[in-house]
Amino acid sequence: LEADGPASPQCAGDTIYEASAPVLAYGETWSREGITCVSTRSGLDCRSAAGHGFKLARAAWSVF
Repeated sequence: LEADGPASPQCAGDTIYEASAPVLAYGETWSREGITCVSTRSGLDCRSAAGHGFKLARAAWSVF
């Protein structure tokens, strides 16, 4: 997800894509360079200021 364009999936298998990435507890928010992610019990929602983003959950994922 870039700050100014649509999201696109990047598959990394069944591993952590970047080991140094923060782990968000439920209810926490992470923001950097125009991207904001919110962790909830139903999944992770990340979006740019332009309105593009993605949702991740155990059962499914989507981009918008």
